[in-house]
Amino acid sequence: MQQFSLTRGGTAPNATRPRTPIWLCLVLVAAAAWAYLSQADRVSAANARLEAEQQTTQQLISQHQAALVELGRVTSPTFIFTQAQALGMTPRDWGDPHGGDQP
Repeated sequence: MQQFSLTRGGTAPNATRPRTPIWLCLVLVAAAAWAYLSQADRVSAANARLEAEQQTTQQLISQHQAALVELGRVTSPTFIFTQAQALGMTPRDWGDPHGGDQP
């Protein structure tokens, strides 16, 4: 009967392979984990800032729409005519430079 001598890892004693120290593997895994967690933290912070900016944008859009409505109201001919009458002004005829009430 033939006997086989195996070393740790199941390879024959004459086979050579480079061995990576376990501490190097642990350092690489730890570095990868740190990089991942660091990026995850940055993404969370960026998302929080983005939400705040989106809320500000929505508020500005609402204010802009309200300003456009107000601008439309104060530039309408009806509003202008009403304000002019409140100040005691009377409308002139289009072709009359003196207002129609002077000779």
